[in-house]
Amino acid sequence: TGMEISTASHYDGATAFAEGVLMAINTTGRKKALVSRWVHPHYRQVLRTYTQFCTAIEIVEFDDLASLDKGLAGFACVALGAPNFLGQLESPEALRAIADRVHAAGGMLITTVNPISLGVLTPPSEFGADIVVGEGQPLGVPLSFGGPYLGFFCTKREFMRRIPGRIVGETVDKSGERGYVLT
Repeated sequence: TGMEISTASHYDGATAFAEGVLMAINTTGRKKALVSRWVHPHYRQVLRTYTQFCTAIEIVEFDDLASLDKGLAGFACVALGAPNFLGQLESPEALRAIADRVHAAGGMLITTVNPISLGVLTPPSEFGADIVVGEGQPLGVPLSFGGPYLGFFCTKREFMRRIPGRIVGETVDKSGERGYVLT
């Protein structure tokens, strides 16, 4: 993803996505999120489940990137797929232009990605994404202890203290040996 911080402590890509939108809402203090209709339908359904009883939060779906020209003021974020659920891919220049407009309006850009596609596609960090989420199962995680799914969540260092889930920290055990802990 090219992002500075990464976690893999979410149940799946859909929960990582919902947490990303909630993080943007909490970070910006705005209560509206603009979500592409071409983000995976399961991801959008989980987001609706997370927010269904919070009447202060409004999820607005949009069909195409041209509709973003109608205004971004007041939105916490724009969330889209790169590539989208249908496999369509915007150019890095088009995505950079979207990121610039979102940032100019005070919002955050969230992208959902397939980690395998990032072997050949421009990393989201290079076109200005603030939060990058996705499903780790395409990496070949085998079925075990609750399922093969894991949601990864990546962001910029400046948002490190706002990341939902767990962060792995380095420590020293009682024998003076280096160890890692979930914090």
